[in-house]
Amino acid sequence: MIQRGVVLGLSMPDFCKRPNKPWEGDDYFDSRNSEASVDLKDVIGGWGKTTPSLNEIATLSGIPGKMDVDGEQVASLWLDGHLDKIIAYNECDAVTTYLLWLRIAYFGGHFTGPQYEQEQKLVRDMIEGEIAQSGRDHMKGFLAEWDRLTGVLGQTSRTS
Repeated sequence: MIQRGVVLGLSMPDFCKRPNKPWEGDDYFDSRNSEASVDLKDVIGGWGKTTPSLNEIATLSGIPGKMDVDGEQVASLWLDGHLDKIIAYNECDAVTTYLLWLRIAYFGGHFTGPQYEQEQKLVRDMIEGEIAQSGRDHMKGFLAEWDRLTGVLGQTSRTS
């Protein structure tokens, strides 16, 4: 249910309300009984029951996942001296993770629709600024994939 709600872009604050005490109700976001953090992989994957990869849940949600490199290639890239590819991979992965976090925060009712759209716009503006100022051309591919996924999934652009 959490996965489908996130993928569909729903906001469900009542479902996501966290109880103050265990006897006050269910906590669907309890990361291994800890109040200190929420592990997105655990929450979305139902604690191992149906764990999607970051790439899978992001892509289904209209967020670019893995594009040119995945984590299994990093050691080889390091040994071959391709630090630029490792940096590009990490930058894209960090933005993917943040966008997925935003989507889950929206799902949990921490943002209204307009606030969620504004946060995504801030991410897009940051990426465009990095491309213009720092020449991070790999982020052009990230933006193109974000636009493509938005179009394929028939979502209204939340970033324009």
